[in-house]
Parts: sequence; C-alpha cells; structure tokens
Amino acid sequence: MGFLTGICIPCYSLLYALIPETKPMLDQCQANLEQWRKIDEGIKKQKEEGKEVNVLSLLDQVLETSERITQEPTGRVDNENK
Repeated sequence: MGFLTGICIPCYSLLYALIPETKPMLDQCQANLEQWRKIDEGIKKQKEEGKEVNVLSLLDQVLETSERITQEPTGRVDNENK
C-alpha cells in the first residue's frame, strides 16, 4: 500500500491537475488502494481472532464486492459515441 500512497496517488494527482482527462486513472488507483486496505483489515482481523489467515478468501470477498460496484450504473455519459 505504501507504493500506492507514496508514488501512485501523488503521480496520478499531479497528472490529473495537468490533464483533467486522466481523472479515471486517479479514481481507479484510489479504488485499488481501498481494496488493498480492505484486504489488510481482513488479515489483521483474522490474526486478532487467532484464526489462520486465509488471504485467498479475503481476495474473493473483496473481488466480489468490487464486481458488484463496477456493475452498478454510474450515470456517466459516453461522449465518444455522440
């Protein structure tokens, strides 16, 4: 997560400030960071509960949530096909 917070987010933020059309790249980077935070929280929770850490199960849960979010309508307009 340090790479995302220390390198990626600052770079994409600067890129967005210079080229506003790159906002989707910044948004996706922030979404990726949020997914990794959820995975990290899940691992910490499993360790605190004394359970065996099941990273694959956590990844599955995060990916299922992510797939539901990406399938929801965004309300964005596709200007390229107009």
